[in-house]
Amino acid sequence: MKAGMRMAVAALVVAATAAAVVPAPGSSDGSEAVAKRGKCKLTRDFALGTFASYINEYSARNVGCRKARKVIAAYHDCRKENGGRNGRCAKAAGYKCKEDRGDSVPGVQYSASVVCKRGDKKVKHHYTMNL
Repeated sequence: MKAGMRMAVAALVVAATAAAVVPAPGSSDGSEAVAKRGKCKLTRDFALGTFASYINEYSARNVGCRKARKVIAAYHDCRKENGGRNGRCAKAAGYKCKEDRGDSVPGVQYSASVVCKRGDKKVKHHYTMNL
């Protein structure tokens, strides 16, 4: 590949990566405001940064999105400590949690929905776990 072509490809990759990371004009994380509407912004780093293979989506009610991310991370740390990939957790970061495992491919992966509550505060998320 010629040097000019390599530079063009590299520039395209950098531009595509930047577009995926930078929020659209007029939008922001708005963690607290977004939490009031229920849905939180899912970033790639957070989605891939927990013990779960993928966090597919999450929402919060009466709690900020930043705190919701901390509850979700604590939940997956607890799962890791209580059985690893098939682990479960009843309490994380002071929230009572219930998990419902749905779709699965035995020995390969499963998907689950988790609801963590503390009083009127609620954090929900869906994740996929590769086994």
